[in-house]
Amino acid sequence: MQRLAPASPGRGARPWMLDPMTLSKEDAPPLASDEILEASRALLRDGRRDEALDLLEEGCRRFPGAMADGVPVFGQAFVQAVLEAWEAGPQITRRRLALQARLVGLIDGHPALVLPRFQWLDYILRTSRPFGPVVRTHLWNRAVVDPAVPFPQLLRLVSFAFHARATETLRLAVPRLRQLLARRLARHGAEDVPAWCQAGDIHLLADEPVEAEACYRTALDQDPACARAVVGLACAALARDATELACTLAERAADMLREAGEAEAAAAIDGAVLLWSRRMAVAPPASLEVVFFCHVSGKLNRNAHLGAPGLGLLEGAVRSLRQAMPLPDGVPMTVFYDHRDTAMNRAFLANLMRFCEEEGLGLVINTEHGLRRQWLHAFGRGDADVVMVVEQDHDFIPPCPSPAEILDLFARRPDLNQLRLNRRANIATGFDALLVQGARDRADGVTFTARFSNTPQFLRRDFYAGLVLPRIDHDIGNDGRNQGAGGVEDNINPWLRRLEGVIGVVAPMRLAGLAIWGHPGDPARCAHMGV
Repeated sequence: MQRLAPASPGRGARPWMLDPMTLSKEDAPPLASDEILEASRALLRDGRRDEALDLLEEGCRRFPGAMADGVPVFGQAFVQAVLEAWEAGPQITRRRLALQARLVGLIDGHPALVLPRFQWLDYILRTSRPFGPVVRTHLWNRAVVDPAVPFPQLLRLVSFAFHARATETLRLAVPRLRQLLARRLARHGAEDVPAWCQAGDIHLLADEPVEAEACYRTALDQDPACARAVVGLACAALARDATELACTLAERAADMLREAGEAEAAAAIDGAVLLWSRRMAVAPPASLEVVFFCHVSGKLNRNAHLGAPGLGLLEGAVRSLRQAMPLPDGVPMTVFYDHRDTAMNRAFLANLMRFCEEEGLGLVINTEHGLRRQWLHAFGRGDADVVMVVEQDHDFIPPCPSPAEILDLFARRPDLNQLRLNRRANIATGFDALLVQGARDRADGVTFTARFSNTPQFLRRDFYAGLVLPRIDHDIGNDGRNQGAGGVEDNINPWLRRLEGVIGVVAPMRLAGLAIWGHPGDPARCAHMGV
């Protein structure tokens, strides 16, 4: 601890300056709390911010009970100094954890200090682990309901929350957002159309289709050319099982997007409408096939005893699938093996050929394909209405849906394209950072999500041909990611993100029809044996 002493009188003297004669004296008496505060202020005035922050951190440790108006004195001074440093320009980030520790009580106890600077705090906290996200969410939740936070900051908060998939924050924000938008309606009009659309999206995330429709219609009143609002109305129609109305609205939105130069979004909507319309006009899907993707794994972080040249992974996947959801006679099951010309692969292949013959499984041998090309080959050979995709390290956990339940669900839901059996509980994280259920979804026992995944799944063949195949057919850029496994989902998900930028967050998940079996919070139906 550096001892501070009064400076000698003279030009430019400060009330407190570092006394170099005491820097090495271990027996120097520690500063009192008021001395630390005054010394830190002097250092800040002198531009010596790091030294001031070191002093304030010392004060936080030594005087945690020092309070003023119910707020920790040193915590408040430290937070304010850090925030002012960030507002002056980009700073080093080593103060993140210390800031986080002082911040929690100040969010509620001293909002006038914290909330006006939420954008800097958000930047500081977003990469702090493991507690940064918790503090960040608490900050957002406090800010979106605080009447002192002005409208422009509220809009930024809502945008942050959408980007981070913070549905709790969005639900807290929407009543105040709509209230402020209604007050501004006569004066601002078209300027607030994107915010009205965001409010509609939040209501759809919260399963409030009536409120969502009101927001989208207000947006259209202010801007009749707002395609995003029309897409939102189509999604609200889907949520209440009005598929024909959804088709009409979506077609109108696609025309508007084409006129606005948004050809990719218009084509995506056209593809979705075409699938919905065809499915309502033809017989429901009646056939199922299963494809297993198999290779000599190089990333067995656990269960290494199941690896090559043995078939422990594939044997476990086949056995657990047959036990958890017995397949009717006649359902084809084919293994697509991605071979490399090595001694290990040759030994593995010999075992694989014997296993497939004994188990009555078809076997297709490809060489150095990678997962994307395996998908192209597997879907190009079969003709079943629904394809179940299984990777070799999946272990199915009862109770799983039966094949009859799967086909019945696809028959009743023309908007459903992909149904996953999750490898974790149905919680909002990772690819499933948005989990959405409407009344119709709850009745059917499914939850919609915003991202495509290679997790075990049932996929409609017409969805693959119309919307997946064009994204993976010639795009080889992601084939090397994740040891060859990135060429499918890493091609499709950037496309979904681009759509979100044009038509909002909710619409792409409904257009793509990506769902998980079960309700939010339900346990996993599949485990991952290898990673």
